[in-house]
Amino acid sequence: MRLKFDGTEEFFQGHFPGYPILPGVVQLDLAVKHSPIQGRALTAVKKIKFMQIIAPGMEVELEVKALSDNEVEYRFVKEGEICSSGVLVY
Repeated sequence: MRLKFDGTEEFFQGHFPGYPILPGVVQLDLAVKHSPIQGRALTAVKKIKFMQIIAPGMEVELEVKALSDNEVEYRFVKEGEICSSGVLVY
C-alpha cells in the first residue's frame, strides 16, 4: 500500500517543531490497521527497528505479510530502502 503524507495531518503537529517526522506510534497503528490478521488483540511487537525518518512529502510503501497464524511482518519502504520494520504478534 502506497502512502504519502502532506504534513497537515494532526500527528505531525509537535513531532517535531520545525522538523516534522512520522511518529513511530503512527507507523505501528498503520501496520496494525492493514494487518492480514484482524479481530484479535495485538499482544507484542518484536524486532522493531526505525532506520530512516519518514517526513511530510515522502512517498512510502507499507508492506505487511503474515509469517504465521499469529505473527505479521511489516515494513515501511522508501525508494527500495527500509525506513522501519517489525513483527506484530497476536
